[in-house]
Amino acid sequence: MLNTKMNNSFPIKFLGAIIVSLLVCSPADARQSRVATPSGTNAKAPAAKAPAAKAPAAKAPAAKAPAAVSTTKASAVTTSKKIAPTATTSTPSTATKAVAPVASTVVIAPAKPATAKTVEGNIQGGKTTTNSVASIARPTEASKTADAIAVATTGPATTAKTGEQIGQAIVDLSSGKITAEELARQLAGGTAPTGGQPATSPVIPELTRVTIEAANQALAQIPGPRVALYSGTLKFVPTDWNALLQRAGNSQSTRSMLEQFKEIANQPSFQNVSNYKRPTTLQEIPTGMKDGRLADVALAKRETFALAMVDCTQTSWLSTNGVLLALTAKYTQNPEQLSRAVNMLEELNKFVPLQRPGTTIWEPNVVMPAGGDGVWLATAWGISAIVDISTILGDSVPLELRNRLRLQLREEVKRICQDWRDRRPWFVKSRYVVSNQWIEPSIGLIKACLFLEDPLLLPAYNLGVENLIASLQSHGQNGEFLEGFSYAQMSLMSTHEIIGKMRLAGDSRCISIPFVKNNWKWFAQMHQPGKMLVNCGDSGRSELPDYCFTVPFSSFSAAAMASGDPDALSMIRFLYPSPQPIGALDALKYADYLLENGGAGQVRLPTFASFPSQQLVTWRTEFQPIAGAQKALAIWAKGGTPQENHIRREQGHLSIYNGDRIVLMNCGTPYYSDPDYFNGYASSAGSNIMQVDQLTPSGLAVSAPLTVNRLDANGGDISIDSSGAYLGATCTRNISWDQTGFVKIVDQANLSSAVPSGTEFYRFHTGSSQPLNIAGQGKLWTVSWLGTSMKITSDKPISVQQIVRPDKVTMPFQHQTILISVPQETSSLSLTSELVIDRNITQ
Repeated sequence: MLNTKMNNSFPIKFLGAIIVSLLVCSPADARQSRVATPSGTNAKAPAAKAPAAKAPAAKAPAAKAPAAVSTTKASAVTTSKKIAPTATTSTPSTATKAVAPVASTVVIAPAKPATAKTVEGNIQGGKTTTNSVASIARPTEASKTADAIAVATTGPATTAKTGEQIGQAIVDLSSGKITAEELARQLAGGTAPTGGQPATSPVIPELTRVTIEAANQALAQIPGPRVALYSGTLKFVPTDWNALLQRAGNSQSTRSMLEQFKEIANQPSFQNVSNYKRPTTLQEIPTGMKDGRLADVALAKRETFALAMVDCTQTSWLSTNGVLLALTAKYTQNPEQLSRAVNMLEELNKFVPLQRPGTTIWEPNVVMPAGGDGVWLATAWGISAIVDISTILGDSVPLELRNRLRLQLREEVKRICQDWRDRRPWFVKSRYVVSNQWIEPSIGLIKACLFLEDPLLLPAYNLGVENLIASLQSHGQNGEFLEGFSYAQMSLMSTHEIIGKMRLAGDSRCISIPFVKNNWKWFAQMHQPGKMLVNCGDSGRSELPDYCFTVPFSSFSAAAMASGDPDALSMIRFLYPSPQPIGALDALKYADYLLENGGAGQVRLPTFASFPSQQLVTWRTEFQPIAGAQKALAIWAKGGTPQENHIRREQGHLSIYNGDRIVLMNCGTPYYSDPDYFNGYASSAGSNIMQVDQLTPSGLAVSAPLTVNRLDANGGDISIDSSGAYLGATCTRNISWDQTGFVKIVDQANLSSAVPSGTEFYRFHTGSSQPLNIAGQGKLWTVSWLGTSMKITSDKPISVQQIVRPDKVTMPFQHQTILISVPQETSSLSLTSELVIDRNITQ
């Protein structure tokens, strides 16, 4: 409400008349915009972002949002991001329902109201209906004034102005002393930018008003302390592609990458419009784009779910390959390629909304909430595709299409703000800020606001940044990402990129957060000898794909480059000194970055690290360039914390690598649709731990404290109490090791009741695909395989056997597993396992 104690020279009645006259639009004015009716929406499950040439297969999300990435060498250039679906959804709370969401843009051409049948059809996954845009009107001074007043009447309480200030500001506007944009900033509490900042996209008063209102209401719901609001200029500083292309002439590495892009852009997948032409029925979805769990989804929900998930697949494709095509067209000036890139934007403009509802309804007991289940990953990836492709193509995109795309972004900004206000998505309802599903739409909101460069969108921008900071602060201060490596790879490239864009715009609120400063260190420690990765949690990445032998993952390079830490550049240059073409823009950016930032690669990072937020320890004898000969010995061990997400029952797990050879492994993570996913991988069966009476479900996070007794360059000694991962049991493990290759594991298990004879107590997954040599009896056994011998002693008789188990780690994707069982009924077992690893055998 306006402050009624106004200066007598500016009566409240006059101000009210101005507001009414500006917000009432004539039918002629109404024809200048478009409206999207409520639409049923759906999307497809992509996997972690990878280069175009070697695409990770799209992985279906699972209950709590797990999604593992399993890489396949698909035909050229299809990449997808890995996603995680939701656990459960419910209708908004009573308090939330009090604020009715605005389903369509006002100040629009009169349209027939949607019938109940139409709405139902849309919600169930029917065709999305929109009114096409006949034209976009230039904003009038009156319309901009209306938005300025809207800011004054709906802005944050912290920047409220007095009646006198409002009156004087509007008088100044009417006399020409200030512009509408300057009025908006003054009334919102900020200072006007020098010379005024023009609104560079169509200003639609009602759309802007609704967006501001929703953003401020969402901001008001944030619990606890808030960060200071940003009141500076919103501006988007894009990558200077012209300068990069010019520099490429001086570098064989970058030039060869660009030449590779030319070949990739002419491959069939780039000319196949089904990769980006939105399907409206289940039958229109190409077979390869259908979610792996579709057959298990109830028939009544199948189409809705399938359409929701295919949105993710297609926007992911566009945000990677569409951007690559756009840059190639800019590089080659090839009219046909340019036409295809523009056509992609035309098709993307038909994605209204970018994310159709239905992403959460794959589970039998989940029904579609009234109004849908909210913005999701396709929202973020679609925004990114629009911004990045448009930025690269510039004036090559017809003005009329540019205007439609900008309006589409405004509508998506409004949709995100409304869904956050109404707490429609499950992750907003539960404020699950650690999830990639929370962070991706928030990044999209920030990116869209920066790109639109409209100062009236500051509340929406600030909402996005509040969300981003909440997520960044939820992860570890040592740089650990609590959803594991695969989800980090999916989300953190765009995270660090947007933090960089914010900084260039003048907003530095994120750069001092410990997670942001240290994330590159965590990424470096996640790389293991032999091109392996720490694959704890629900991570489908167990080894580096071949396209990352000479070029870092995009998230790793983004974290290092964004940190501003000279040690980060030195480290990443050491690990990846000679980037080679891999068919990905991120590789080109990295090669160009090295070209612009010289210096020798050196390691200034310790060879060991402890990450308390994950209860994770890593250690190695040395770092080595990824593509070089491998000889280092390395270990990682895992406890657990309740704050983690995308986890599995692996508390107490230990993995060991020696050069290119795996000694002990974690079995990895398959597709969620894999029939053996829960029993063979996510449960204790997929880890080197106790097997009795595990707590279910396997994705339930628990406290399993990992205590570091000693950790240095010479070795380590740690203790893990994983009792919380079991029912009625105490389970402890001590692990000690040194540089010579000697590893000692001491286990103690005590159960609340006796288990029968034949019960398996422990298992160890070896890296051997060949049969093991097992000898012994009673309380003493030995097991040996290539380069490793293992002595097992116990306090009571045990039986030691081997079985072949599948894995999702490395070829041949099966390995020998040691099973340790008890031949007699017992309620406890003490076990000591001593490994001697021949450091000279590295293959």
